[in-house]
Amino acid sequence: MSDIRFYHLNRKPLYETVAILTERAVMGDKKAVIVASDKSLFPKISDALWMTKPDSFLPHATKGDENSSAPILITDEFENTHSAQTCFILPEATWGDCTRFDLVCHIFEGQNESQVQAARGFWKQLKDQAHNLTYWQQDDAGKWTQKA
Repeated sequence: MSDIRFYHLNRKPLYETVAILTERAVMGDKKAVIVASDKSLFPKISDALWMTKPDSFLPHATKGDENSSAPILITDEFENTHSAQTCFILPEATWGDCTRFDLVCHIFEGQNESQVQAARGFWKQLKDQAHNLTYWQQDDAGKWTQKA
């Protein structure tokens, strides 16, 4: 079964957090997929991957791009045509078969009640499927603390 992490944001903005977590996920020649709810979010995600850290750039492609050798693919479908190890699911994106990835990370904003309720629903569904679930929340300093 897959490891599935729920990241409850309280401090850092969504797209900055996605860029930071994605950078860690692709270290050591690994690949990641970022699933957004629709294509209109691709530019915001792409900008974050370009600019979150001034001294680095995270090479990436978007669904339909020719550059499939990039370690990060931004898409609006829960798929693993990229042979990625890690999948990041953004709020309101469609979920699929989590066993396609070694690690699935659902990132949601704690101030948005509908996102919190959706995350709780996904947690309940996935718990019944025997996945290894963990829940992470940002503390007041912005550091991640495992809560479950």
